[in-house]
Amino acid sequence: MLFVISGLVLFSGMTSVLIALLTSIKERRREIAILRSLGASSRHIYTLIIGESAVVTFVGLVFGYLVLIILTFLLSPIFEESYGLALNINFF
Repeated sequence: MLFVISGLVLFSGMTSVLIALLTSIKERRREIAILRSLGASSRHIYTLIIGESAVVTFVGLVFGYLVLIILTFLLSPIFEESYGLALNINFF
């Protein structure tokens, strides 16, 4: 059951990242049109979009991992005291 829930959370997260990227592209249509009129190739624009996607993904990964470590560190004593569940901070 936890595996199913974690899969749904993963799917939800990936969907939100996709929506954020599509919204970013939609908002930058004018910017892309200006770049095209200035002579930017399709490959250059594609590289910019992929670069932005990589940066957003990397920042999201780092931020999510840091939040996971902080919440595990803060909530571990509470879970152990209340439910007898020991959470490890060593994920790897």
